[in-house]
Amino acid sequence: MSHAALKLIAAGALAAGLPIAFATEDAHLDVSIVEGGCAACHAGHGASRSPMLPAPQREVCLSCHGSRGMADAQVGRRLLAPGARPPFLSSVLAQPFTHPLTAGAFSRREEGAVTCSSCHTPHRSTRMLSPDERGQRKLSTRDPTHFEFELCQSCHGSAGTAT
Repeated sequence: MSHAALKLIAAGALAAGLPIAFATEDAHLDVSIVEGGCAACHAGHGASRSPMLPAPQREVCLSCHGSRGMADAQVGRRLLAPGARPPFLSSVLAQPFTHPLTAGAFSRREEGAVTCSSCHTPHRSTRMLSPDERGQRKLSTRDPTHFEFELCQSCHGSAGTAT
């Protein structure tokens, strides 16, 4: 089934108030983990310029991935399952080698914006390499048909951080 057909079915089911479950390896699309389903991150048409997000992307992503307290608040709102263990990224994002995120950006497509989805995708799982596979090329965290270095080059060029 095409991606467009899935979108059409999902939109119809949402309009009818039916719960949606997708068979996936991605926790973001697993309603046993993200109990709020699509509405845990998306709010209809959302704000102007937004991919249906109710707030800038950094804020939406960190509402579960920021800290245990933030995730617990989402559990209290019944958007995240009580047993969910999302990776917490606040301390990672504070590291000097991490890309700074554009605070008010809703989408990676905004001019000059760096968002979570600039490098990651919440809608498609990408297999991470296990420790015994180190030294092999890693798949892109945004598009598993490409390698991680190609994702980096899409912004930095082949000269890396020198560009």
